[in-house]
Amino acid sequence: MLAEARTLPDIKKIRDLAEAAKAYARAEKMGIEAQNYAGEIVAEATRRMGEFLLIAEKNPGARRYPKGTAKQAPPTLKELGISKKQSAICQDIARLPLEKFREHISAIKNSGQVITTGALSMAAKEHKRKTRPVPLDVQHFQPAVADSPEVVLADQLQDKLKSILGSKSNISVKVRIANGWTNIAIDYLNHSEVKMLREIL
Repeated sequence: MLAEARTLPDIKKIRDLAEAAKAYARAEKMGIEAQNYAGEIVAEATRRMGEFLLIAEKNPGARRYPKGTAKQAPPTLKELGISKKQSAICQDIARLPLEKFREHISAIKNSGQVITTGALSMAAKEHKRKTRPVPLDVQHFQPAVADSPEVVLADQLQDKLKSILGSKSNISVKVRIANGWTNIAIDYLNHSEVKMLREIL
């Protein structure tokens, strides 16, 4: 059912069913394995919901979409039956790389504990903290003049690198000139992006 679901409401229904099954398994003392069978579906559905929420158009209110207009405003979280806290948790988990997501679930199952979205959300925040982009401070260079060939080259290079690393990358390319040399500074790369660029180069 989860694999075939294509809309956010459908995915939420499956998540709610799995959450109910997990609660039933706990109440009936069916064991951790049964709880985690349902719990893994809850986690997968929560991640899928987060993926939808990350790219969904936000409801701006009635000012942009007054009554009677042809285009209807997207549904609010309240209309979808999703709280702001649940939305934040879903999006946190969706930002966790799939490999890390799978590793975390396997680690919980192997440890004999119960899979919870709260623990997954904490793991996502910890991963974000560890991979937060680190600015590289480049000093003693005079910035290139705006619209100069060097700046145009920097913009082109930045666009090219973003197409490789993904549009959400915070990478910044700057050109500075000193003593007749053109220096290219690449800033705000996180560790995984550095590793990816090294493999390409």
